[in-house]
Amino acid sequence: MSSTETPRTRKDLNPQGPSIPSEIVTLLRLPLRRQQDLVSLRRKTRAAAEQCGLDERSVRSLSAASYEAARLLLGETKDALAEISVTPASDLQVAIRIGALPSEERQSVGRSVSALGSVLHRVSLQDSADSLLVTLCAGLPSHDRGALELVRPPIEPESESASPPIPELVEENVKLRRAVIELQDELTETNRGVVALYAELDDQVEQRKRLEDSLRSRAEELAAANRAKEDFLATLSHELRTPLNAMLGWARLLRMGKLDEAARARALETIERNAHVQEQLIADILDVSRIVTGRLRLDLRPIELAPVVDAAIDTLQPSAAAKGVDLSCSLGRTGKVLGDPDRLQQVVWNLLSNAIKFTPAGGRVSVSLSRAGASAVIAVTDTGEGVPASLLPYVFDRFTQGDASVTRMHGGLGLGLSIVRHLVELHGGHVSARSDGPGCGATFSATLPLRTIPPPEDEGDQRPADPSGEDAPAN
Repeated sequence: MSSTETPRTRKDLNPQGPSIPSEIVTLLRLPLRRQQDLVSLRRKTRAAAEQCGLDERSVRSLSAASYEAARLLLGETKDALAEISVTPASDLQVAIRIGALPSEERQSVGRSVSALGSVLHRVSLQDSADSLLVTLCAGLPSHDRGALELVRPPIEPESESASPPIPELVEENVKLRRAVIELQDELTETNRGVVALYAELDDQVEQRKRLEDSLRSRAEELAAANRAKEDFLATLSHELRTPLNAMLGWARLLRMGKLDEAARARALETIERNAHVQEQLIADILDVSRIVTGRLRLDLRPIELAPVVDAAIDTLQPSAAAKGVDLSCSLGRTGKVLGDPDRLQQVVWNLLSNAIKFTPAGGRVSVSLSRAGASAVIAVTDTGEGVPASLLPYVFDRFTQGDASVTRMHGGLGLGLSIVRHLVELHGGHVSARSDGPGCGATFSATLPLRTIPPPEDEGDQRPADPSGEDAPAN
């Protein structure tokens, strides 16, 4: 935006010489209509202040104040006029005029402009019916008032007593200085624009990155939800089959007619018990889904583990016998644990059924219940196919199985041991697996914290029975 300079003559000056003007001397006028005009106003204000001999602090204060005042006024209107001049009071003055404003806006602008008075010689606000005038003034130093002549074009003297014209060298120096200042200001503004552009690009990259992370996270959540649904369906099928296998095993033995009266009674009892278990599993379908989602409810109460282990052995004894696997147990005294008997029986079921499944005919599966410090340990050991060392750390993960041939031979969905780990951890315990490799069998253990610590074995007969039954030995 080009500026318009007002023609001046020597009548504008005091006849005594280039010291104090006798009236306001207008240096330039500049229309303000857009943001670039504000930058131009600040640059020209700075140049005028430097040429008039103001110190660096005053130069910075006046140029910054002119920019801020113009910004405030231009924010309320789209058309303003700025004028830089020297007053008879030896002030360098920047005046900005805009049209009339509503009362509330005038008050807001007045408060903001008045705050600029802390860094300037004088700030005034003149309000009329048709316009608003803001005036910013900085005092000229007394020893440099003659610098005013540097901003004027050379003129012919009116009389012999008038001052000689400014030397050409000085005029060229002033022009060069002004050009350098303007170039520095333009470079500064350009640098700021580049920095702002880079900042904006960085911000756009960071928004885009957050959006990609959000979309990726959402995709992972959807995939996890889909896996949870599939896990639930697979777990449901697996867990419904467990009591059904026990009933089918005893039913086959009954059809063979090789059971005596006592064995037949036990078979009917086992079938009835597993029918009730299956009924309970159907009623607990929603609880099975909570195993996958981490919201399973447990019916916790103080229980002895021996009856739980014994019930699981009775359930799977027919399956082991039908396959020709010897199933034995050794139940020691442990004391009570705080647990859900149905879920803990499910733990033993899964460990035993897994051992029987991978143990060939003529092999052995043994179950032991023992105490280790303040914990009870249920261990199932088999002489079956064993677990490769590479698979051992992941054997309790969901869907983890051996090689494909073993999977096809034995079937299953790889859920049993993962359910064992989940249920044991919900009881505050942990699981472990040990194997010397393929063909060497394996031992799977579930460790549960005891509710109370029972006395050692050699002191059990000497200690009187606890009336509450907390430390009563298992039958």
